[in-house]
Amino acid sequence: MLHTIDDLIKQYVVESKDTPLVGYPRERLTDYEEHTAGNIDEYMNAGAARLQELGLQPANPELEEAPVAAILAPSSFDYVVTLLSLSRIGYAVFCLSTRLTVPAYSQLLEQAGCQIVVTVDQYASTVAQIQQERKLTSLQLLHSTDYRNKQSGPYVRSTYDPTKESKKRALIIHSSGSTGNPKPIYLTHAACLANFPKHLNMRAFTTSPLFHSHGLYELFRSIYSKKIIYLCNYSLPLTRQGLLATLQHLKPDLFHCVPYVLKLLCESEEAIQELSNCELVLYAGSGCPEDVGDRLVERGVNLAGNYGATETGRLMTSFREPGDRDWNYLRFQPGISEHVLMDKIDENLYECVALESLPSICATNSDDPPNSFRTRDLFTPHPNRAGLWKYATRLDDRLTLVNGEKVLPLPIEGRIRQELLVQEAAVFGAGRTVPGVLIFRAQEGESMTDEEYLAAVWSAVQAANVRAETFSRIPKDLVVILPRGSSYPRTDKGTFIRAKVYDKFKDQIDRAYEQFENSTASSSLLLDLPELEEWLLERFRDELHVELALDSDFFQAGIDSLQCTRMWSLIKRELDLGGRQSDLSRNVLYESGNMVELAQHLYSMRTAEGKQPKDELSLMGDMIAKYSQFQPHQPGKATMEGDVVLLTGATGTLGGHLLAQLAGHANVSRIWALTRAVTDDEASARVFASLETHGLHLDATERSKVVPFAGSLSLADLGLEGARSSRLKESLSVVIHSAWAVNFNLGVKSFEDQHIRGTHNLIQLCLSTNTPQPARFFFCSSVSAAGNTPLGQTVREAPVEDLKYAQSTGYGRSKVVTEHIVRNAMLATSIHARVLRLGQLSGDSVRGNWNTTEAIPLMIQSALTTGALPTINEEYSWLPMDYAARIVLELAGITQALPANRSQDTDLVYNVQNPNTFHWTTDLLPALDRCGLSFDQVTPLEWVKRLRKSDQNPERNPPVKLTGFFADRYGNSTNDKQMRSAARYETAETAKDSPTMRCIPDLLEEGLIDKYVRYWKTQWTDGV
Repeated sequence: MLHTIDDLIKQYVVESKDTPLVGYPRERLTDYEEHTAGNIDEYMNAGAARLQELGLQPANPELEEAPVAAILAPSSFDYVVTLLSLSRIGYAVFCLSTRLTVPAYSQLLEQAGCQIVVTVDQYASTVAQIQQERKLTSLQLLHSTDYRNKQSGPYVRSTYDPTKESKKRALIIHSSGSTGNPKPIYLTHAACLANFPKHLNMRAFTTSPLFHSHGLYELFRSIYSKKIIYLCNYSLPLTRQGLLATLQHLKPDLFHCVPYVLKLLCESEEAIQELSNCELVLYAGSGCPEDVGDRLVERGVNLAGNYGATETGRLMTSFREPGDRDWNYLRFQPGISEHVLMDKIDENLYECVALESLPSICATNSDDPPNSFRTRDLFTPHPNRAGLWKYATRLDDRLTLVNGEKVLPLPIEGRIRQELLVQEAAVFGAGRTVPGVLIFRAQEGESMTDEEYLAAVWSAVQAANVRAETFSRIPKDLVVILPRGSSYPRTDKGTFIRAKVYDKFKDQIDRAYEQFENSTASSSLLLDLPELEEWLLERFRDELHVELALDSDFFQAGIDSLQCTRMWSLIKRELDLGGRQSDLSRNVLYESGNMVELAQHLYSMRTAEGKQPKDELSLMGDMIAKYSQFQPHQPGKATMEGDVVLLTGATGTLGGHLLAQLAGHANVSRIWALTRAVTDDEASARVFASLETHGLHLDATERSKVVPFAGSLSLADLGLEGARSSRLKESLSVVIHSAWAVNFNLGVKSFEDQHIRGTHNLIQLCLSTNTPQPARFFFCSSVSAAGNTPLGQTVREAPVEDLKYAQSTGYGRSKVVTEHIVRNAMLATSIHARVLRLGQLSGDSVRGNWNTTEAIPLMIQSALTTGALPTINEEYSWLPMDYAARIVLELAGITQALPANRSQDTDLVYNVQNPNTFHWTTDLLPALDRCGLSFDQVTPLEWVKRLRKSDQNPERNPPVKLTGFFADRYGNSTNDKQMRSAARYETAETAKDSPTMRCIPDLLEEGLIDKYVRYWKTQWTDGV
């Protein structure tokens, strides 16, 4: 029997140790890692040990109530492990929203009796301000280095009474508050375990943060159901493109979101199609706009609403039978209706009240009925179907925006109502992107025109806005001045009845939003580019209260989706866009990147006379020019004994092999491993843990050569403080740049800051050494830099002269941009810099380790899941990872002398490819057959059909993840189009200058295919 949240995890370890429970991206948008029940149990053991090292003592089981530890941090997998580890040592965990004020945090912590806050550097100043008001201990959120690859035995708490423990607080979530600060809501272990079984038994993906009850409940419900839940990468903005890419990658059965996300996805037919592939799309947090819901349902999306409260758990959903189109009417969950009262408050308005008998109730606020919980949520019944309820509004006047944010109208209304000219003010906006306000005139203002009246009361609205959260601020265009003498529904006490006011003035509210979002009547500003930039700077400052530079990246500057919507609306209303207001994307800020690009885009929308918005090829040329300016090397007198190497990407597979081989070479005295981390200790832990993951082991002498450090390629000094930077410049001889984000969803602009600028910074570092010659620089590029070279041509070992020959992804284009920058550095300075254009890297030749989540291993796994492999007319060239690392070090002059007479050959680019190619159908398929795989050879079209007919659960059948990609290539074709051989890559100079290039094994002849298959078989799930 389960008594605590910790029991839930422990039981899974016993019953389903290898069951994946939680998926979270490593770094990129879709680079998901799945964590099993056994993994999570081990993480909790290690996390519990680490928390004790930090000074957190396990809870005393004799206490009547569990001690409280709060978490103030963005959602992440580290957040999940920290929460569970705190629970394992007996703490109640208080999940704090990241959007509150310091006074609100202070009051919540006091009410909960909490003196411990677990946080991250981002909120250190906030915690410091709270500590000025109350005694508080601050700890760092657990990081992966605290709990992964740690040898921790099972954690055993002191003996406790299970029945007593189940009644203690397990989790604390807070309300948003209807008239003031939020209040804590306490969930006991028993209440949680009564709620978690209300799962839907599906593979889920959620965008909801973990400090909201929706995100937190669904996490544990999925764990309870033994079906994995994938959490989104909360460090990235929610954009339509990113959500679509994630949905296409994960193919979830169940998608959890707030209506704001649906509004974003609804703008794309491709996204709607992806939503229709889900068994269920479940929204929560607020009502879904009817136009959005209707459009989705009409296009085949199984859309349903989810209603409940933190204090009650899930009560109602709009699950329904096929053909039932009442998606916005809720039904009670089975076994719930007899424990809930729909209490009539007014004509056609009913409050949902949870009764004492409801098993999942965890709080009460009323004795009418006794020990009940009044949700203060009001519903209207279906006009002709009993038992169906449509959400109307909040009795306590709280408004929920389309993205789930809660607006508190009362403080705003109270401030506006202070004006002598104002009789009443009613904030509206439920289900909208931003709120507005209805203003009823007092007698003193009845003689004024609407324009005069608005001018007179606008200062009061501004004063209210200053005090409100950013998402609660009211724009001028949504201040609705009602005609003289307008009356409104009110109670006996004279206060207005909110729901009835909204109903009576529905037309005026709808008209205000129509003008706010779509009107072009005031779009009269014709601005040139400098004026546009100045206008944007002013609007960001005055409307969003954000100070930005023209080249500030919007996302990096913290501009959120609500601010994007506000600016989108302002632009549409005020600027002349040549009649193209309807073409302006809601996502225009994220798509533009910064104000310079945004101004250019807006200008080009209005007039063809101006410069057209730059396409990516033009941007690529600009970036090459921008980052090809270098300060020349000033020769110094520092001498070196052996090579000192700076390596990027050491936590990647290729980088790990490079690091291991460097450390084992006698001529290498030091390897500085630049790693994206917060501290050097974290960097060190990440680097050595990654080596172990790849099966690469260093002895004590080799480890002593490695200096991992926390840094950033986007910084000119890489994040090194003065003394260490000077020390590095005294000894650095080689830089090998292998770090790059493998994300095919990003445009080339997104690679600028960390990667393209980072390359410039590394080259400038080489030119800044205090040595007779600058340090040598080697860039690990990719064949994707020339991936669009016309079929049948040869890619020479030379620069890609035509930028359009790069693969048409941001990844490939960023690689070719950087290749040109490296070449320009050689042309302009005395540096020896070289591009190493790497081909398809396969598993290493020793262990055969080849990640089974990559496309080729997934294709081959389909032999087991579909019983077939496609016959593809294409030649392949696979290069074992360890051979690739060896070639890089040879060409870098580390494991052999640099090739003679080539130091100034600026046109030389090395194509690092296996010269031994093989044909997929005539060579590889027979080899796989000899390895013991049994499969039919079918056309690509037939193979895609079999993928579609096979088990669509990617946990049991991972190859289905390939369906979308290959369906685009063959799946919708009326004939079986075959792939043709791509452009060939010349390797003449590489083979000449690298001994390893001349002895790369033929994978088929050397039996490496068999080794890869043996490795994959150990990784493929038992169910396959």
